[in-house]
Amino acid sequence: MKISVMGDAKRMTQVICNQCGKRLLTDRFGVVTEDYLHVEKTWGYFSKQDGKKISFDLCEDCAEAMFGTFAVPVYREEVTELI
Repeated sequence: MKISVMGDAKRMTQVICNQCGKRLLTDRFGVVTEDYLHVEKTWGYFSKQDGKKISFDLCEDCAEAMFGTFAVPVYREEVTELI
């Protein structure tokens, strides 16, 4: 995710899929107009990554491809109210 800072305001200007490099579509105001998976993880005690924080973004196609590699399938549920 790319952030631009203008004064005290931070605004997202571009989201790029970390897997395939696709630049997600944005409107003229910098609002992302397609959905994606954003993951942030701060590793805690008992981890080889203790004290480190990672984050990445995946486009919908790359997220679906990753889910297909899981030994235990992801839980899926239909929702009727979208945020």
